[in-house]
Amino acid sequence: MSPVLSGFAGHVPHAFASKHPSVKTIQSPDWAGFHGADPATAAYADVTMIDPTDPAFPELGAKFIALQAKTYGTDHFYSCDTYNEINPASNSTAYLAKASASVYAGMAQVDPAAVWVMQAWSIAPSAFWGQAQISSYLGAVPSAKLWLLDLYAEAEQNWARTASFYGHPFIWCGLINFGGQQGITAGHGVA
Repeated sequence: MSPVLSGFAGHVPHAFASKHPSVKTIQSPDWAGFHGADPATAAYADVTMIDPTDPAFPELGAKFIALQAKTYGTDHFYSCDTYNEINPASNSTAYLAKASASVYAGMAQVDPAAVWVMQAWSIAPSAFWGQAQISSYLGAVPSAKLWLLDLYAEAEQNWARTASFYGHPFIWCGLINFGGQQGITAGHGVA
C-alpha cells in the first residue's frame, strides 16, 4: 500500500488575484446549487483558481509538491481533481490538453517519477466532456503517468465509455455506501 499525496489543482485564496495581478486567475463556476452572489454560500461557489494555461500554474504546482515532499516524503503518487463536479473554463481541446499538461508538469518538475491519480468521474462523458475533450485532456499526459479511479464503476463504467480511458491505467472502484446505499447489493435493477 502506498500513500497518495495531494497534487496542485490550482485553488488559491481570493486575495491571490489582487496580490499577483500578472497571474491569470479564474472563478470556478457555481457548485451544487450554491451561488457566489449569495454571501451565505459564496465560500462554496466562488472559488479562485489559477488558470492552468498560465505559466505560473506548473511553477506553483512544483513548489507545492516540493514543500509537501520535504515534509512528508513521497511514494510518487499525487491525487489531483482540478475539475471535480465543476467544468473547466473552456471545452476547447487545446485548452484542456494544456490544462492537464500543466497539472502534470508541476508534479514532474519536482518528482520525475510522479504518477497523477485522478477520479475519473471528473471527466465522465457528458454534455461538456465529449470524447474529443476527454481524449485531449488525458492525451496530454503520458499514459503510465496518469492513473484513473473509475469511481462508482459498479453502476457507471466510464472505462467502457472512453475506450479504457484512451490507454491510461485505471482502477475499477465500487462505492458500496454511495448515495445512502446501506450495504453490498447485486447492483442496480437486479432482483
